[in-house]
Amino acid sequence: MPPDDEDSLIRVTVRLAADWTESLWARQITKDTARIDSLPRYAPHVTLGSLVRVDEQGHVLYVLEHTARNAVGRYEAGTSQEIEERYQAIHDYLAAHDIPCAGFESGRVAMCVPNDISPSRLRELLARCPVPVRIERDFGRRGGPR
Repeated sequence: MPPDDEDSLIRVTVRLAADWTESLWARQITKDTARIDSLPRYAPHVTLGSLVRVDEQGHVLYVLEHTARNAVGRYEAGTSQEIEERYQAIHDYLAAHDIPCAGFESGRVAMCVPNDISPSRLRELLARCPVPVRIERDFGRRGGPR
């Protein structure tokens, strides 16, 4: 579902492999630039808030500006209700630390980590989370898809 204010939203596509892409919402800035407006689950190079260059079809060519980095965490899954409750606790905790997140697979959470939060600080924050979360991947800043 698209975010609020759909007028300036477009769908952009990030190539992950030869036959695999992730589609994201973005706000059109100019004819060939957009700012990512959804949290990627799989694209490590593009983050919520990234300014990207796009072609006429909406394919992301490369990242012009990184505002954050992506990380993926794991937590104990369980029943559907337990997953929902645990994810909500993680979401609320991370939101209090200005880290947007989204659940995307049972027991996994995608995080958009601001650039001023170091990997060690992220580990410290997750260690204090009410639901234990371990970092599976912390992608760091990258130049983006080419």
